[in-house]
Amino acid sequence: MPEPLVKNVGDEEQVRKAGTTVERRRARQLMDVQWIAGQEQGKRLLLRILALSGIFDAPGVGVIDLKYEEGKRKIGVELLRDLRELDPALVGEILKAEER
Repeated sequence: MPEPLVKNVGDEEQVRKAGTTVERRRARQLMDVQWIAGQEQGKRLLLRILALSGIFDAPGVGVIDLKYEEGKRKIGVELLRDLRELDPALVGEILKAEER
């Protein structure tokens, strides 16, 4: 388990550094997704991950599997959020990747 970014919330310097670290981490995550989405193979991989997450499926009715399915779906939702944040047109490009 990673170390907490802030050990003392009363220490403004720790809080400031943690905020900068989180922002850099988020920017790096988005750059990684952008790089992957920039490749044809990457687009196909992202489409497969989205499909496996069940984001395109109708919700199931089984109560037992609900948490499991929602966990998978959350991955797809987060990935879609990243893609839309980078460029809303990327989602359309990725959906067309299967046709190529």
